[in-house]
Amino acid sequence: MTTPYRNSGTTVVSSQIDVQWDAQTTSSDNGYTPITSYFLEWDAGTNGVTWTEIVGSTPASLLTAYSVTGGSSGLTVGASYGFRVTSRNKHGWGTVSDPVYLKAAQKPSTVSAVETFIDSTTGGIRVQWGAPSANGGTISSYTIEIKKYGTTDWLTSTSCDGTSSTIISALTCVIPMSEITGTLAYDFD
Repeated sequence: MTTPYRNSGTTVVSSQIDVQWDAQTTSSDNGYTPITSYFLEWDAGTNGVTWTEIVGSTPASLLTAYSVTGGSSGLTVGASYGFRVTSRNKHGWGTVSDPVYLKAAQKPSTVSAVETFIDSTTGGIRVQWGAPSANGGTISSYTIEIKKYGTTDWLTSTSCDGTSSTIISALTCVIPMSEITGTLAYDFD
C-alpha cells in the first residue's frame, strides 16, 4: 500500500487536513482481486502509539481522499498528525502503509507594515517589514521583490537573500543602490 499524502489540490487550513492515497488498480497492487475497502487511520498526536479508525473498516469505503477535522476537539495548530492506510480485497486486509505525518498549519498571513528608507551606513535602500503570523508553521524564507515604477514587472532582489536566518529574524535587509540604479523610481514589496 502506498503512503498517504496531503491533497495538494485543496486549500491548506489549520482546522482541516485533506489526506489522499493512490487507488490500487493494477493486478500487482491489489492481489489480482478488486479492492473492496480502504481503511484510513490516524495518530492524533500519540507518536504512533494509538491509531484510530477514520473511515473504511466498518462500513467499507472505496474513498481515496478524506478531510480530517479532528472531531469535536479539533486540530491543534502547529501539531503533526499521522495517517496510514490499508486496503482490503476478498482475501482480507493487506499490509499497512508507512505512516505520513502532516502538520495542521496554513500559509502565513500577509507581511505587514513594509517600510523603505535610505540606510545611513551603506547608502542603500533598507526594506523592513512586520512579521506575519506563521499560522502554525515556521517562516523559512521571505521573497524581497523590487517593482519598476510604472510597470507590472517585479524582480526578486539578488542582494537580499530571503532564506538567510539573519534576514528572517531581523525582518529587514539592505538593497545596494547598484542593484536599482538605471531607473527613475521603484516600489518595494
